[in-house]
Amino acid sequence: MIPSPRTATWQLRLFGWKYVKLIFWLRPTVTEISEKHLVVKIPLNRRTRNHVHSLYLGAMTVGAELAGAGLVEYLKADIDKSVVLLFKDYQSSYYKRAEGDTHFTCLDGEKIKEAISQTAKTGKRVTIPVKVIATVPKILGTEPVAEMTLGLSLKKKD
Repeated sequence: MIPSPRTATWQLRLFGWKYVKLIFWLRPTVTEISEKHLVVKIPLNRRTRNHVHSLYLGAMTVGAELAGAGLVEYLKADIDKSVVLLFKDYQSSYYKRAEGDTHFTCLDGEKIKEAISQTAKTGKRVTIPVKVIATVPKILGTEPVAEMTLGLSLKKKD
């Protein structure tokens, strides 16, 4: 079941507080969520900006990770909770500086759902590339500042 953005934000922050302190420290917010996409916002503030007042590379990486992995976590709840996610690789292209609150959008929900189903049926590892697009809507609208491709590796827990 897909939660509301508010519930998803609290779940994400609780996960960060409990397991990955950096996620909690960055204060991400889920702004949109559905079976097809997830949008996570990382605010530009003293915690996340670099020396030229744009979003730090590490914060950009966390945002991409949360958009891709968050969608997996919500979709696997309806299919098979024993599927575990790891990242196999990460590729990124940066086009402009992210000089405002940055939104990370993953639109590969259907591809992820299919991979989870395949892993649940066969029990074998499935690795798929998932694309995440970073935008700064208040400054640049829908123009991307970066594109990241995550290699999501899914396997059924023994």
